[in-house]
Amino acid sequence: MKAVKSALAKAAGTPWVVSLVCVAAFLACWYLLPLMRVDRLCALVSDAAGKKAAAAVFLFVTLSSAFVTMLLQFAFVYKLIEQRFALWVYIVFFFAGLLGMLAILMMIHSHVKTWPPDTTYIKQLRLLAENINNIRAPHMGVYSVFIVTLSMAFGYFLSFVVREKNLLVPIMLCCAIIDVWTVSSGFVHSVINKAPAAIGAVSSSLPAAGMGKFSVISTIGAGDFIFPAMVFACVFRFGFAGRKNFWMIFAFLYAGMLLILTGLLPYLPALVPVCLAVLLANFREFSLSRREWGYMAIVFLCLAAALFAVRKIHL
Repeated sequence: MKAVKSALAKAAGTPWVVSLVCVAAFLACWYLLPLMRVDRLCALVSDAAGKKAAAAVFLFVTLSSAFVTMLLQFAFVYKLIEQRFALWVYIVFFFAGLLGMLAILMMIHSHVKTWPPDTTYIKQLRLLAENINNIRAPHMGVYSVFIVTLSMAFGYFLSFVVREKNLLVPIMLCCAIIDVWTVSSGFVHSVINKAPAAIGAVSSSLPAAGMGKFSVISTIGAGDFIFPAMVFACVFRFGFAGRKNFWMIFAFLYAGMLLILTGLLPYLPALVPVCLAVLLANFREFSLSRREWGYMAIVFLCLAAALFAVRKIHL
């Protein structure tokens, strides 16, 4: 009996088991949180303590549920990267995520009875992908897991670009400023304006708690998982503090999401908080001289100025 308990305790501590637990817990939250009747609780609080107290309760439940579901997704990514599987395993993860997303779309497609005339099968799947967040189907939680899995594997592949730990600094800085441009006036900005529903096709959904039905409170884009996964892979390869980087990145991303949910910011390029978190968490790990840091700042400012000028010309 002791041997069984010891084996179970040892297995429970391994990253892949923790990853499976995170997936199971995320799916449980996705299916159970919407079924909670927080509206009834808020009604009771409103009768007893007023509308402001009821609004505070609803806000607390909403933000805490978003915190839990978001934490589970990033923990899933972190633990799979921490396991440091062979390359072929991450290739399997990549294609499993891609095929899983297609399978979900085809499953939803099979339940749609009417389509516009002369609509090809490929176009039908594209329409489903573009309106994925408007479907509110129960299995969208599984769709989110496939997106996170695909993004995690792709981020792991990107980490091979970083051959030396000091390269992480210029790469993150350049990616952050480019992300600002793409979201504010580049490709992502165009997609948001012309086909906003398409963003849901490559985004993981966070369920809204207490609505009595399946609903999405917010989405997390694939890039928000790709680059943290890349950073985690570099962290373990170069011997940085893994948990410190995880909690720093998660805290900055969650804070950014709070700014968006509360209406303080219309949008926030995810690579900006990720870049800040990486630099703050690993500042002492980078062996750059003062002159190299100065050169880095000059290049960063020049790139920012160039992108600002391009945006002005574009507008």
